[in-house]
Amino acid sequence: MAHVSIIMRTKDRPQLLPRALASVVSQTYPDWELIVVNDGGNPATVEKCVSMLDGSPARSKVSVINNPKSLGMEAASNCGIRASNGGLLVIHDDDDSWQPDFLSETIGYLANKPYPEVAGVVSRSLRIVESIEADGSIKTLERSEFNPWLEAVTLGRMTGDNCFPPIAFLYERRVLDKIGYYREDLPVLGDWDFNLRFLLYFDIGVLLKNLSNYHIRHATEGAYGNSITAGRYDHAIYNSRVRNEYLRRDLEEGKIGLGYCLAVVPELLGVSRQVGMTQKGLATSLQVMQGLAGLMRGGAR
Repeated sequence: MAHVSIIMRTKDRPQLLPRALASVVSQTYPDWELIVVNDGGNPATVEKCVSMLDGSPARSKVSVINNPKSLGMEAASNCGIRASNGGLLVIHDDDDSWQPDFLSETIGYLANKPYPEVAGVVSRSLRIVESIEADGSIKTLERSEFNPWLEAVTLGRMTGDNCFPPIAFLYERRVLDKIGYYREDLPVLGDWDFNLRFLLYFDIGVLLKNLSNYHIRHATEGAYGNSITAGRYDHAIYNSRVRNEYLRRDLEEGKIGLGYCLAVVPELLGVSRQVGMTQKGLATSLQVMQGLAGLMRGGAR
């Protein structure tokens, strides 16, 4: 039985899947298993990518589940989790990647966690904007830190928006007994909803290192689009659905709970951002006025 189970969701992405597989195989931590869930894509495409590992000791650690038709991202995650055995779990999408020490660092953190309620850990991430070229190659357009401000993961902050991608999050399987699996009725934002439920009962530690790579493509359609770009409208729809569901539950039960936080925190964040923009605008205006005053004084001479 492997110590950590890696669930990789994929569908018809032969340009990206080999990179994701290499990201796992290159890990310095050796005790893992990889469950590749082909969610309705061409099985031959996945088998061809996985066959690149033939002859490698890593090949015996990789298994493939072929869903005859697409069940959706969260159902694919659940399929992989149920087929896995590790006491630790992580979702590794076929378009993302890790630094070689991701597993060793995150597993090491949980082995020496600060207190028992910590049941997961995230690393900071790099945001890599890329494009798929006509010849099938991947071109990097931009690299930047995705969440350099992240020092702690709080339930209150998570109600504003998701502050880390799935590729950055390793957690203990035992939490599923308390919070359940990923919601299969959510075509997007299932990871955010899972994180909210996670934080109702457990805490998440943070490694202040960019050990995971969050790859983004601005394609608006097709297999190579990201859900946050190609599915931007869906994100808006299901963001409101999740918030409304939790708030209605609070209202029905006559309590102030997660639903109220989900309703109030985004408004506070919006006000905070507006204040920040206003302060920036005032500072810019002041600089312009000072510059004009200097020119006028110069002209007066």
